[in-house]
Amino acid sequence: MLGQLLELKSCRQETAAYKDFVSRESDLYAKERANYDRALDLERQATALAQRERDLAQDRANFYEQAYRTATKKPGIGCQIMKALTLGIARCQ
Repeated sequence: MLGQLLELKSCRQETAAYKDFVSRESDLYAKERANYDRALDLERQATALAQRERDLAQDRANFYEQAYRTATKKPGIGCQIMKALTLGIARCQ
């Protein structure tokens, strides 16, 4: 009888230890899941930021290309004729 009581006590201790283990593992899993979700969100934000930076760089490149083309654009044929007739006094845009 005493042996059975000791065995019962031992089983209860093992059960309590297992419950503690399961509780700790559940908490750890929840923390890891929260960290994973935060990391995924940060990765999405970083991707969106990189895309915005790429778009801004493309817009800047387009602006500078347009400015260069505008600055190096030759006057049209009508403007050249007007300059020749007015001896260079007329200004073209």
